[in-house]
Amino acid sequence: MAWKSCKLLTAMLFALLFGMTGLARANLVTNGGFESGSFSGWTLTGDTSYTTVNSGSNAYAGTYYGSFGSTSGQAYLSQTIVTTIGASYTVSFRLANVGNILGTTSPNSFSASFGSSLVSMTNSKAFGYTLYTYLVTATAATTTLQFSFYNVPGYYRLDAVNVDVVAAVPLPGSLPLLSAGLIGLCYIGRRRAQSLKPRI
Repeated sequence: MAWKSCKLLTAMLFALLFGMTGLARANLVTNGGFESGSFSGWTLTGDTSYTTVNSGSNAYAGTYYGSFGSTSGQAYLSQTIVTTIGASYTVSFRLANVGNILGTTSPNSFSASFGSSLVSMTNSKAFGYTLYTYLVTATAATTTLQFSFYNVPGYYRLDAVNVDVVAAVPLPGSLPLLSAGLIGLCYIGRRRAQSLKPRI
C-alpha cells in the first residue's frame, strides 16, 4: 500500500472515530417554551399574582413566553424530570428582567435549580433575554427543575427552557482494533519500502 494512501486512510479512520464520539442531545422539558399557551406540564405555586403566559413579540422564540411579576412573595415554577444517576445534562433557558415604565427594577429576585442551585440574583438591573446554561450531573432517578421569581415593579420573562441529556455515542467494539491494525500495517509497509531503496 502506498504511504500516501495509507496516511489518507488512517486520517479518515480517526475522523470517523472522533465523529462517532460526538454528543447526542434530546430535550426532556415538557412545554419548555410555553407554546401550549399555558403552564401545562409545569407546577406553579407560591404567590402567583401577575404571573401568566403571554404571547406576542416579547417572546424569545415561538409565540409564547412566561411572565412573572409576583409582589407579595416568591412564585415557584417547577417540573420533575426523569434522570439517570451519573449522567450529564445541559440545563439552559432565556431570561429577561423588565422594569416598570419609570425604569424601576427593584426589589426583585430570581433563582434556578436542577437538583442543586444553578443561579441566584437579587435586585438585578433590567436586561434583555440572556442565555443561561449549565452542565449538571444527576444524583437521583428524578430531578426537579425549579425557578423562583419575585419582582415588585416589573416582570421577569422566561422562555426556551431546555434540559438536554448529553450522552457519548458508543463506538463499535471492532473499530479501535481496526484502526490500530491499519496503523501497524502502514508502519511496517513504510519500513519495508525504505529498506528496498537503493543506497547512494
